[in-house]
Amino acid sequence: NDPDRQALEERLAGHRVHAGFARHRTGVFVGRNDALATLRETRATGAQLMTLLGTAGVGKTRLSKEYALAEQQDYPGGVWFADLSEAHDVLGIVEAVASTLGVPLTQTDPIQQVGWAIGGRGDMLLVLDNFEQVVEAAAETVERWLEMAPAAVILTTSRTPLGLEQETVVP
Repeated sequence: NDPDRQALEERLAGHRVHAGFARHRTGVFVGRNDALATLRETRATGAQLMTLLGTAGVGKTRLSKEYALAEQQDYPGGVWFADLSEAHDVLGIVEAVASTLGVPLTQTDPIQQVGWAIGGRGDMLLVLDNFEQVVEAAAETVERWLEMAPAAVILTTSRTPLGLEQETVVP
């Protein structure tokens, strides 16, 4: 067994409470109850990867946060929000998610290290906001993480579908 993975899993064992995400709503959430219901229904079908698709400024980020806050009780591993607006490649995605999860990158395979961190949290929700500028890296990151963390749910916001087989697009 990999000693680095074992050490990481031991470190994460005590961090299964809801963390890494604001726990309180800010402002009023108006007019998107149908979209919120659609997200809930999509998740109820067993979707592990959901993408909120839409043009800039339609409220994808706000909707993803509202969903995460409303559904956090379903994710004992926590709800986590990673802003990818500064990411421009695979490494940018990995660094943003590692920072969100509080995982220092120390391995030669940081994608795998983050995958272990996600998998070690069990039932958790990871929101990846602004994925459109790094959509070409989806297979190398998101797809691999989903394979490593079958209990995790990933919700992305994007102007472009990720193009992964397991993706469910929510317009």
